Amino acid sequence: AQLAPASNMKLLTTGAALHAFGPEFEFTTRLLQDGDRIIIKGDGDPALGDPDLLKVTTVEGREGVDVETLLGVWIKPIVDSGLTRVTEVIVDDRIFDREFVHPAWPVDQLTARYCAEVAGLNFHMNVLHFYPKPRQGQSPVIGGSVPDAPWIRISNMATSRNGGRDESNIWIARTGDTNDLTFRGNVRFAYKAPVAITLHNEPEFFA
Repeated sequence: AQLAPASNMKLLTTGAALHAFGPEFEFTTRLLQDGDRIIIKGDGDPALGDPDLLKVTTVEGREGVDVETLLGVWIKPIVDSGLTRVTEVIVDDRIFDREFVHPAWPVDQLTARYCAEVAGLNFHMNVLHFYPKPRQGQSPVIGGSVPDAPWIRISNMATSRNGGRDESNIWIARTGDTNDLTFRGNVRFAYKAPVAITLHNEPEFFA
C-alpha cells in the first residue's frame, strides 16, 4: 500500500546523513575573533539554541538554560580576552546556499514553525516565541520575544475580549521577506505555550 511521505521521509534523510557523514559526525558552529572583528562561522547545525535541547543542556552544573545563558557562554571568552571595541560582526553562512525557502514549499504556511527557513547558521529553530497577555479594554500585552529582539517592528492589531464566547486565538503574520510582524486575533488568557513565528534571514538576524 502507498504511504504519504510525512514522518517516513525522516527515515530516508536520517539514513542518508548517517551514510554520508557517519555516526560520529558533529556540527561545529565557531565563534572567532580577528582583531576587533567577531566572526561566527556556521556549520548548518539545525539544533543550535533549540528550545527543547536547551531544557536538557547543562551549563556550570545547572541543567536547563535559556537563550541568554547560552549566548553568555559564547560571549564570555570574547569579554575575557579584553576586547572592548567591536567594529564588525560577520556571520559566515557559506556552507549552504542562500535559498532559505524551497520553491515547492506552500507559500501560505511559511510563517508556521514547521516551514522555518533553512540557513548555514540556524538558531532557536529559526523562530521567535511570544507569550501574549490580555489587557482589559485594550490591545493585549505582546511583551518581549525569545530570543530577545527589541528592534523587530511589531504592529499589534489583536484584542483582549473576554466575553462568554471569546477565546484565545492570537496569530502572527510576517510581511514578505522581512521580519515585520503583525499580531491579530484575541487574547483572553495569558499564553503559557509560546506563539511562534518564523524568521527571515536567520544569519542576518543572529548577527
